[in-house]
Amino acid sequence: MSQNWNVPRTTADGSASADRLLAERLEAVNEQELVSLLRRMVAAPSVSGQERPMAELLCVELQRLGFRPQLQPVGGDRCNVYAEQPMNGDGRVLMFNGHIDTVAACAGWSTPPLQLVKHSDRLHGLGACDMKGGLAAIVVALGLLVELREKLKGMVSFSAVVDEEAHSLGAKALLEARIPKPDAIIIGEPHFGDATSPLPLGMTGKALYEIRIRGRAAHAFEPERGANAINAAARIVLALEQLQRLTHPQFGQGSLCTLTIHGGPEQYSLVVPDECTILVNRLLVPGEHPDAVAVEVREAIEALRLPVSAEVAVRPPLYDPYEMTGREEIVQAVSSAYTRIVGHPPLYSYQATVGDANVFSAAGIPTVCIGPRGGGIHEANEFVASGSLVDAARIYALAAVDFLRRP
Repeated sequence: MSQNWNVPRTTADGSASADRLLAERLEAVNEQELVSLLRRMVAAPSVSGQERPMAELLCVELQRLGFRPQLQPVGGDRCNVYAEQPMNGDGRVLMFNGHIDTVAACAGWSTPPLQLVKHSDRLHGLGACDMKGGLAAIVVALGLLVELREKLKGMVSFSAVVDEEAHSLGAKALLEARIPKPDAIIIGEPHFGDATSPLPLGMTGKALYEIRIRGRAAHAFEPERGANAINAAARIVLALEQLQRLTHPQFGQGSLCTLTIHGGPEQYSLVVPDECTILVNRLLVPGEHPDAVAVEVREAIEALRLPVSAEVAVRPPLYDPYEMTGREEIVQAVSSAYTRIVGHPPLYSYQATVGDANVFSAAGIPTVCIGPRGGGIHEANEFVASGSLVDAARIYALAAVDFLRRP
């Protein structure tokens, strides 16, 4: 073999033969196999809400590896994919996870979005980075772990979920399913642990606030006879910008962004608008609760003493913030595997974003996001770096072996 992967040292749960087999299989992971699988994945359309072709493709690939995948209904024609592989004896459960939905292709693509096209070391295609590249690397790693199952204890499971790009309905449905609860989860999101894409040790939460304002209609030539809901909305938006936000030592302050203001008659009419709705997005840091923030919003509106009424409601999607210390065993297993494959430890950060990791962490499951390097997420000409697919597959396999071997 041309590489020394420095595989985990033999423990009571492993053997020298297992280590040799692991090293051989790590060496056998090749870019051509990964690119071929990713090409099929990109060609399977899976815009959020229409993920079925991708789910069926994954079932075929898992069956080829010896799994017995299940399609878990989520709603309508949407379904998650779930599969599990017991090892040789009782032990921990490690789940690999990814989302199968993508955003719709935007304007400006220079290549067909559903065709994987290679330019230099970049593989362009819709979802190639977010996150079919990660899913391809996971599938290849699962194949390696199946070959090692007699040498390990515990269980490896796999889930591919819908709706991550929208409301995380797939992740929530997965938690309600009758499956073994994972001791840890690795999500193949495109965080590669370098300076441009550190591995998240935590993510902000997110709440969506709907403010419905009701004023009083009047003739627009006599606005003083009415109560203008749009004018009130403008003052409310400015007041919300001045609200104090909690400062967290890792995340700093959460953000606030007014997404929409909608009010007034649909057609031209000389009427003082008596209704207006504001939609406000708020990123939450640990220590902030969406209901408590809603109270602050109501109090800020009341302090304005406007001649209108206003109702504040929390709307989905709603995500709780989470943070890890870096001492979690799954974090340590991933760090060790990353160092062996890449040659140095990964970089970590606490990030202003949300995703399925928030859902799993809220359920008490330590979750690490790590996946192939790429770029152009939700943009034209999205890409993944071809070489990082191989690195990711090897990291996944090594991390799983390390985690399952821990006492």
